[in-house]
Amino acid sequence: MLDGDQVEIDALVAAQPVEISMTELTFDEFFALAVKSNQAKFALENLDKKFKADVQEITGQVAMSEVVSWDKQEKLAKEHLLDTTKPAPQLQALADARGFGETTEALALKIVANAEAYEKAYLTILGAHQAVRKAIFTS
Repeated sequence: MLDGDQVEIDALVAAQPVEISMTELTFDEFFALAVKSNQAKFALENLDKKFKADVQEITGQVAMSEVVSWDKQEKLAKEHLLDTTKPAPQLQALADARGFGETTEALALKIVANAEAYEKAYLTILGAHQAVRKAIFTS
């Protein structure tokens, strides 16, 4: 669970069918519940919910219209950091619109750092998701 408490798997299995908050379970707890309850259908139906809930947790309240711009922002930031003497009109426009008094270089560094942190967190969640999916299909 997110607060560090252990989920009582036997109690959850005994209580089936119940609606379980996907953000309350770790992937290991989720898998144990699915295996112990021997309900592959339950597992598959709820695995994607768990994945989406975990991704939502790392993106927070950011609008999807902003999330879809992250790859472009990262590309522009990395290009700018290769040669900060070249103008970067798109990054400059973003820095100006943000109103924090950032240079394009400072903004580019923030964008790259955030992109790397997001990628690391996302890939961790994705890897766990794929491992559980594989385990469900091979059990």
